[in-house]
Amino acid sequence: MKIPSIILCAAVSVFVSRALTAGFFAGSEPWEDGDTQWRSHPAFGSFYAGEYSVSDERGWVFHETLGWTWVDPGDNTDEFLLWSASYGWWWTAASSAPYGYAIKEATWYYPLLHEPAHSNGFGKAYNFATGGWMNRNLRDGGDMVLVPAGTFAMGNHFNEGWSEEFPVHDVFVSAYYMARTPATFAEWQSVHAWAVANGYTFDNTGAGKGPDHPVHTVSWFDVVKWCNAKSEMKGLTPVYRTGAGAVYRTGQTTPEIVYANNGFRLPSEAEWEKAARGGEAGMRFPWGDTISHENANFIANGSAYPYDVSPYTDWTYHPDYEMGPTPYTAPAGSFAPNGYGLYGMAGNVWEWCNDWYDSAFYSVSSGGNPTGPASGSYRVGRGGSWNTFAVYCRVATRDGSFPDGRGFALGFRPARSAVP
Repeated sequence: MKIPSIILCAAVSVFVSRALTAGFFAGSEPWEDGDTQWRSHPAFGSFYAGEYSVSDERGWVFHETLGWTWVDPGDNTDEFLLWSASYGWWWTAASSAPYGYAIKEATWYYPLLHEPAHSNGFGKAYNFATGGWMNRNLRDGGDMVLVPAGTFAMGNHFNEGWSEEFPVHDVFVSAYYMARTPATFAEWQSVHAWAVANGYTFDNTGAGKGPDHPVHTVSWFDVVKWCNAKSEMKGLTPVYRTGAGAVYRTGQTTPEIVYANNGFRLPSEAEWEKAARGGEAGMRFPWGDTISHENANFIANGSAYPYDVSPYTDWTYHPDYEMGPTPYTAPAGSFAPNGYGLYGMAGNVWEWCNDWYDSAFYSVSSGGNPTGPASGSYRVGRGGSWNTFAVYCRVATRDGSFPDGRGFALGFRPARSAVP
């Protein structure tokens, strides 16, 4: 078996241009608070417009000039195309405007245009980059994507890599939710502060290059306790339990993982790979079969691997992020999403999974919702990082670390079972 690399390392184009949208409110009379008027746009017809002061459960407040129009996505639901004077075009799926779920299509940016009372449930959003409707989890502020149930071919589809990536085998995975980006340092800090005030203990406080960068230097034990804490904060049922069935909050006990609960958790290894593939079959990376710094944050060298199409002949960090002290992480969501709308599934930071690591597991893995071997020494990590080469960024690459291990290239991405 190879030495685990984790241990060693201890913008989508805009649908409607500013030029096109400029002047949408041109010639309008000054707005009064709560005023509503019809407006028109040469490309999109008439819009109902109004000014609102709204806030969400994160405390963000917007005083915006908004406009929207009804559309029909073809599934007998009402949707809104929403205009924000500050942010440009947004897509929203809601029962009434402006409440509901809004995203900026250009970058899937998520200031929430809803009140906390309207934040439960699930909705749809349109991804202009892929031309498809995406299910989004509104209960957690729209930060998660529904990965649909289905069978996929798990493992290495190329004659490369390591033996642990073989054989390719069909795996069925039930529907689940996956965070669109790795957990950020700001998100980590918010939940961590609540957790410590409510009886949780952690071995590491976590770190990040900036609030919008992925959190790192967190162990597997830290991460699963954090997931339980976030579940309790959101009124969900925690997934990780002690032997007595209590919520796992302290220490380094190997917990029971109750996938039937609806709280936050790490993905299984199979869930992670299905999500990384983005609905495509047999690709080397989440977007295709070649990689460069246009796609991901990693150590590039075009002379090292035939699929690394970078122009460099020496090992080269991403020039946009090689600044200041290490780590050279990029802000979460810095690169284009895959077919499921997930960002950063290759490079930047490794991502913890629930499973124990076993190099021979694929030869005995079950075909339905596998959750890994019953025991082991390492927990699985996937995806590669800013500090690894292209070979580690492949969707089939398997790696792992001791569950109490941590490093400045190791983070995580929350998931949830698609259950009530």
